[in-house]
Amino acid sequence: MNPLKLIFAFFCSVRVGITFMVLLFIYSGIGSAGIPIHWELWEPTTWYALREARGLEMTEFEWFHWWPFYTLMAFFSVTLIVTTLRRIRFNAINLGVWMIHTGIITLVIGSVIYFATKIEGDVPIARARMNIEVPGQEPVSMLVMPGSTVTIGEGLEAWSFLVTGIDPEWELLSGDDAGVRAYSASISVQSPERQFIRQVILGYPQYTEDLVASGDPNQPFARAIKVVGTPVVDESLSISLVPDVRDRFHVMGSSAIYLREVVEQPDGSMVGVTPWVERPVEGLPRFNNYLSRWGTTWPATKEFLRTRVDPLDIQVASVQKGDPLADSPIRVTDYLRAAMLETRTEPGGDTLAPAAKVDFETSEGRTQRYELFAMDPSSSNADPSLMQFMWIDDDDRFDSLMNPIGPRVVIEVPGGAPGTWTIPIESLSELDPDLPMQQVEGTAYSWRPVRYDEHISIEGRDISMLRVEIEKDGDRWMRWVFDDPSLNGDLPLPVPGEKVSDHTVERRDLDAGIEMRFEPSTRPAAPVLLIAGPDASRLRLVTSFKPGEPSVARDVIVGEAMELVPGITMTVPTYSANTTTSTRPAIVPRRQLDPAIGNQYSMIRTEVPGSGGREAWLAYHHWPFESRGEVLRRFPWRPTTVQLEDGRTIQLMLSRRSEALPAAVSLIGFDTQDHIGGFTGSTSSVLNWTSLVRFDDATGSHEVDISVNDPAEQDGYWFFQSQWDPPDPARFSGDIPSLGLNYTVLGVGNRRGVWVQLAGSILMVIGLMYAFYIKPVLVRRRQEAAIATAGGTA
Repeated sequence: MNPLKLIFAFFCSVRVGITFMVLLFIYSGIGSAGIPIHWELWEPTTWYALREARGLEMTEFEWFHWWPFYTLMAFFSVTLIVTTLRRIRFNAINLGVWMIHTGIITLVIGSVIYFATKIEGDVPIARARMNIEVPGQEPVSMLVMPGSTVTIGEGLEAWSFLVTGIDPEWELLSGDDAGVRAYSASISVQSPERQFIRQVILGYPQYTEDLVASGDPNQPFARAIKVVGTPVVDESLSISLVPDVRDRFHVMGSSAIYLREVVEQPDGSMVGVTPWVERPVEGLPRFNNYLSRWGTTWPATKEFLRTRVDPLDIQVASVQKGDPLADSPIRVTDYLRAAMLETRTEPGGDTLAPAAKVDFETSEGRTQRYELFAMDPSSSNADPSLMQFMWIDDDDRFDSLMNPIGPRVVIEVPGGAPGTWTIPIESLSELDPDLPMQQVEGTAYSWRPVRYDEHISIEGRDISMLRVEIEKDGDRWMRWVFDDPSLNGDLPLPVPGEKVSDHTVERRDLDAGIEMRFEPSTRPAAPVLLIAGPDASRLRLVTSFKPGEPSVARDVIVGEAMELVPGITMTVPTYSANTTTSTRPAIVPRRQLDPAIGNQYSMIRTEVPGSGGREAWLAYHHWPFESRGEVLRRFPWRPTTVQLEDGRTIQLMLSRRSEALPAAVSLIGFDTQDHIGGFTGSTSSVLNWTSLVRFDDATGSHEVDISVNDPAEQDGYWFFQSQWDPPDPARFSGDIPSLGLNYTVLGVGNRRGVWVQLAGSILMVIGLMYAFYIKPVLVRRRQEAAIATAGGTA
């Protein structure tokens, strides 16, 4: 028989068409719901997502964009067309069926166009950028976010800026703009000479003004125009707010490695020599862990046991000009769906770095464990005011702890009277205002101690400080004297009635004629002090719970409980003098994963060419922010830095592929509508939020409103509301709370083929209506006519 006739007969079969329909149903069900693995079909855990299995690693969109789906759709469409042409006569009776079948084919064509050309992503837009211009320095631009900070310049010429507050609904009270609400930011400025706060308003630079120290404890800051007679205290400093303009968006479901060359700044931060260069990554998994070898991650119980060695070999080549590694591909060897970098300390090694774990237990059975590190107190998780861990090199240090010496100040006058004076601090003017000034022998200087603070933890650093009043030739000022003299600073005296603790006015030049250093007392810095050394195996406990009473020392035996106070016991289960500290990813167990997080916590391990075989873990970033000053609130900033053999430093980041927007977009403002009861601080209390944005292209600019259910079209792309910035309280000690409305996130996507799909759906509906309502009428009339004809003939 002719093969063409066989093929034609095959596609004419109704059974074949039904078979393809069933296969399509099964394929769609597997892609959307998964495969049931037990009989409790109502439980979400019943359904295993086959498309997420190793070897597939597909999103739902990719599953329906795969060749098997297109093949089934093509076979079904051919069968439907051939069967319709061969078996269903085209006439008024069958017109509804023809319209239904034509609508199905049209819908299939529209779906193929839609899925084949679909692209979707998002773009974050901040409400404003802050441009700072300092005399003699390069201009700096950064996003305006609560708590954002930047330092310009170095040493004594450095300027520090901190966004201390943002009001997205600041009401103007003067001029023709009275009653208008605008976006306002307050920036704390520390210049080499003074400290003040500058308020700037987006779109209204004429209302920029400074707030300066007033000397009034009840109202510490006052408008500069009332204090110094001008709106700003330093005309040479320019701070302005401008719109944040975006011209690219990042594609959902894509992956890319971003890299650039950086240089280290004096403060330890990294600044890009070149902008981010993008390298798209093809074939990166999404749902399963792939390890190249054991030992690259921290073990994670059962989840780790389920992870097997299954290395990747993805070569990521350079595709963009300016790539600092243009001639060499980056190799991806490992992928973790969800992991967090953790630094852990393990016993062993050649480095002296004592570490111990301490357990406390009450008589009621409550327990608490702390990890202590003698050489790195900032890594200890115990309150340093209650418990500390230290290493001593000799027993003399231990004796000084048991027989403490009080705080002292060391005074030296360069070029003056010979010798150095070490003077004990026995009284303070803060407690005794009549305390007399003490003359520095052989000099014109006199001084008196005001207040001291010992072992203050600031940014992980232990600092002790003494405040003294100094007088010379009738000029009196205050000096902050630290245990590290490089931190010393001179300030004007507080005004009468101002508390010393509130004294934060501008600094004055340090008088080099008198040098001072504060030596804190040698008594234990905490009531519970664990001491290691000088022998590596020796561990002692020093307690001092009551002021004025001598400290109590005891030897500690690892693993043996000892009574700390009645009702509380203390045990040191592990201790090691020599330890090794390393940072690796810790895999998040699958049972703890929320499917909604996607790959937000994913990581990859790469081999960086030119680094001498070094491997680097890259954490996922939803957007590749240029710097810490560009990071949106609530989003991480964890780039990886690698040193190359040629001396250059490279920074890398895992994120998503970017595409150009059809027009530059900026955020003008927000309009929120709340549920009954008003806004509660939760996103769920918002009925609808609308972003007011501006598009700028070659034809000009125009403003549009974009909300969740009201997207806007721009040159073939549709923009819809995806995320926004709700109010956010302080998240940790020292954090600045946010009133929200500082940025928006717009979803971006095209809709090619939608009108074809709509036309097919409409045609199907018309065909169904014809088949169910018109066809029966036509059939009945034809039957009546046939009966009438038959009766007349009879």
